[in-house]
Amino acid sequence: MSTPVTTTVHITDEELAEIANRTICDLVEHAPGTMTIFSSLGLDMCCGGGHPLREALELHSLDPAPVIRQVAVVVSESQDW
Repeated sequence: MSTPVTTTVHITDEELAEIANRTICDLVEHAPGTMTIFSSLGLDMCCGGGHPLREALELHSLDPAPVIRQVAVVVSESQDW
């Protein structure tokens, strides 16, 4: 029986700030896996996805820090970023 391999993704504060300031549309375009996260939170491409991530989270009364980190992990794994 093998043990699952887990990897830790190191994301800097600067990278988190960059992700927080990118629009939802830009994030989905460059890292399509982020749409799964957004959908689970009730976020979609309303307004053309033109809101920066942090702003959209705050508009939906969601705590931005954990979501931004989760999105950053998906983005960091994207080959198109």
